[in-house]
Amino acid sequence: MSIANDKEHIKNLTNQERFKLFPIILKDYDKAYETRFECEADLIKTSLKDFEITAIHHIGSTAIKGIKSKPTIDMILAVKQGFDALKMEQIMEALGYMNCHAKNELMFVKGYTKDGFKGQVFHVHVRFGNDFDEVKFKNHLNQNKTDALRYEKLKIELSKIHEFDRDEYTHAKTDFILEIMKKIKG
Repeated sequence: MSIANDKEHIKNLTNQERFKLFPIILKDYDKAYETRFECEADLIKTSLKDFEITAIHHIGSTAIKGIKSKPTIDMILAVKQGFDALKMEQIMEALGYMNCHAKNELMFVKGYTKDGFKGQVFHVHVRFGNDFDEVKFKNHLNQNKTDALRYEKLKIELSKIHEFDRDEYTHAKTDFILEIMKKIKG
């Protein structure tokens, strides 16, 4: 089945069906996440060579050493404004990505099929600028093991409560993230 067919099938699912197909599953930290990120980032940079990419950052829990996480490699693709979004979408689709039409940002995902997760899952958030809270959060947790372990404990608890509701799982982490960001920003 093609990416276009998978995308159409997934798009037509209800949230409940989508959450059941793609549950919250936490796995132990895997050192290979960093290599997978670097390989995918290189592939994206090479494929989008005509775009002004200012940075690609590994974010999310797979970028925090030693904690359990959803095995999804999140990245921020920082670009200059004024790029051709349709051309980027075509190139990303050729790489196996789908535009998930997220609110307030251009976001591509890979590893989602009509049958569930397949292969390494990637999320690519396209952003402008160079100052990202997600990078600061990741750096803080990598430098503060106590906070990282608190975050891991919260994620484990929430994954049990919200296994089939990705939105609630994400929303329930907000207070912790805001607490850490307040600590970072002083």
